[in-house]
Amino acid sequence: MSGLRRGLLTMFRHRGMRFALALALLALILRVIDRGMLLRHLSSLNPWAATAMVGVNLLLLLLCSWRWLLIGSAAGFRAPWHSFIRSTWLSWAAAECGPALIVGEWARFQVMRNRAAPLQLAMSQFVDRLSGYAGLILLALVCIPWQVEFGEARRGVWTALIVAVIGAGFFVMVLLLRRFRTTLGNEPGALDSLAALFTVPWHYLLSLLINVLFAVSFTLAALGLGFPVNGFSVFCLSPLVLLGVGSLPSLISDWGKREVVAVVVLSPLGFSPEQSLAVSIVYGGIHTVSALPGLLLLLHRESGSGGR
Repeated sequence: MSGLRRGLLTMFRHRGMRFALALALLALILRVIDRGMLLRHLSSLNPWAATAMVGVNLLLLLLCSWRWLLIGSAAGFRAPWHSFIRSTWLSWAAAECGPALIVGEWARFQVMRNRAAPLQLAMSQFVDRLSGYAGLILLALVCIPWQVEFGEARRGVWTALIVAVIGAGFFVMVLLLRRFRTTLGNEPGALDSLAALFTVPWHYLLSLLINVLFAVSFTLAALGLGFPVNGFSVFCLSPLVLLGVGSLPSLISDWGKREVVAVVVLSPLGFSPEQSLAVSIVYGGIHTVSALPGLLLLLHRESGSGGR
């Protein structure tokens, strides 16, 4: 049985299999919805809302880069802010072409590997990722009173879903910690250095702001499509969508799983499946439009001095 499990995991990790699963998931969704209605919703996107979403994504790029710069400095290496912006933007672009966590982290490690020792760089990326999860979970916890209200009709089922999604976020954090502790097990002093990073709270506050802006972008997608919904309601449910996406195995970027999670989470607000899909597609599409220009940075080689 263990051999079969390993075989299935190996098959699932293959990029072609993930791509096929993403397509199958999207095909299943498109099969059971009114595609004409979905296209009408998408065509009604307000261009000003789309422009605002691009602006929010560019601000997020700067803030995510700044967070990593602060964490990198605490981990023991320094580089100009523009180097962190460049590597973060490239990682966003790379993540659009494969499993977001794996491909994105690999890309930014490769870009910055000449500026820090591998262990320093790996620690900074790990803490950066963990900080992002912590900020998202905190935002979800703050929004719980309003989230519970939206599921008034089926309070028990809805509350169980909220607990499951937030619990999954905590589970992912525990897995990250266990995996990284195992990786650092043979490195003397590495765990002490990592613990020292956890004692500095500022990057967690920055992560909270970053996730607030991700939720704002998701809210702008709903409002930009002209749906008659309270923007604050969408904002409060956005962390559940983002946590659900982050807790599921990656396919090609977040396509497929994000759409399924959005259909489930937005339903208490009265969103039809077509409306939920439209919001998710606009949110993901604008992020892709903002991320892919980062590939142009490959044309410019940065001459980085070693930060070891």
